[in-house]
Amino acid sequence: MEIAENIILGLPVIWLIWYPIVLRQRIIKGLILVPFMVTAWFLFIGFTAIVILFDLSCFHLIWMFVLSFVAGLGVIIFPPVQMAVIYLMILLSLTGTDDAGVEVFEDEPKPKRRKQKPKKRRRHR
Repeated sequence: MEIAENIILGLPVIWLIWYPIVLRQRIIKGLILVPFMVTAWFLFIGFTAIVILFDLSCFHLIWMFVLSFVAGLGVIIFPPVQMAVIYLMILLSLTGTDDAGVEVFEDEPKPKRRKQKPKKRRRHR
């Protein structure tokens, strides 16, 4: 029974770590986003913390996972929650990757190139 509880606790933790990475990639690539998924993600973080802090059975996470999506749909209609989701998406989209797959920070100043002074050429007389 303990193995099943560890698996049921491990899967949500993996999803909670994996989802912001996927969300960031979707924002950078300009793909379709589902805003209520972000609120469901936040709610599920809270549910997972409650289960861990109050030492509840990990099997509660099964119905809490479903509840987070239903509650995420209901919570997204409030303007402060909408703005929080928009700000999170803006925060995740501030960085991008170049062609080599290396992260590039868009707000970072680019190094200035020094202008080379033209060489003085001697005129032939």
